[in-house]
Amino acid sequence: DMQDPRHVYTPMSSKNTGTSELVEMVDGSGTPLAMVPRELVHRFNLLHRGIGVMVFDNTNQNNKGADGDGDGGGIPRVYVHRRTDHKRVFLWMYDMFVGGVSEVGESAELKAPREPAEELRLTRVLRDGSTDREEP
Repeated sequence: DMQDPRHVYTPMSSKNTGTSELVEMVDGSGTPLAMVPRELVHRFNLLHRGIGVMVFDNTNQNNKGADGDGDGGGIPRVYVHRRTDHKRVFLWMYDMFVGGVSEVGESAELKAPREPAEELRLTRVLRDGSTDREEP
């Protein structure tokens, strides 16, 4: 059981507000080592838990395939998006994963469906894969 390390990291934090989101620093096997503020995870490039989800459409509608014959050969279309200009790395580059940092104790089973919904502005994500999209 991890203890609250606020007394350890408060002097290191530039904001010292105590309102930073806590995330789990982990070892190479994913075992939690400590709770640290999210801004420190990124500042010091600490290994932490997160989720990356690939969003794809496997209906093969309009999938012409490499030879243009209309048969996509069962290859799904993968959703890609452009990263924003405020990311730490790969600004404005295309990314095939939708994801984010996991909060302390947050399971992958809960994070995986929620993260694409948040990042893609979906109002609901159903088990059958159907979604409603918010208007921008």
